Amino acid sequence: QYPAYPGTGEAHVDNCRHYPVPPGLSRGAYRDVASRALEDLKAFGPELLAVSAGFDAYRGDPLCQQELIAEDYHWFGQTFRELGYPTFSLLEGGYSDDLPDLILAYLRGLDGLKPQATDTANAAGTREEESDPDLEPYWGPSF
Repeated sequence: QYPAYPGTGEAHVDNCRHYPVPPGLSRGAYRDVASRALEDLKAFGPELLAVSAGFDAYRGDPLCQQELIAEDYHWFGQTFRELGYPTFSLLEGGYSDDLPDLILAYLRGLDGLKPQATDTANAAGTREEESDPDLEPYWGPSF
């Protein structure tokens, strides 16, 4: 979101690309901007993709005024996976209590797993505790 953080996000700098969006942008329009960025990424053809995974565009985030929900973060993960580049992600931002669910939705998309029911249902920003059977082999039944 621009403006959000002073002195950042307005223009491309070397190989760090910025695609500023105004506050309150609809989910569909946000994905349109992201799709344009992904087209530029494909044209560049990187050997490695580093994702600065920020979750502050979430509808329930206290700092920014965007509309994304967990389903959108799953879409981002899935879309990065489909690009086929070796990819790593670093947590960059996100200040909602729902952050664990948003990260999980993103990682499920990145890993090629279907979204959980809570990925599409948390539009209101409510967190539900339940086990995820797809992740049990990695994290045990409590995850």
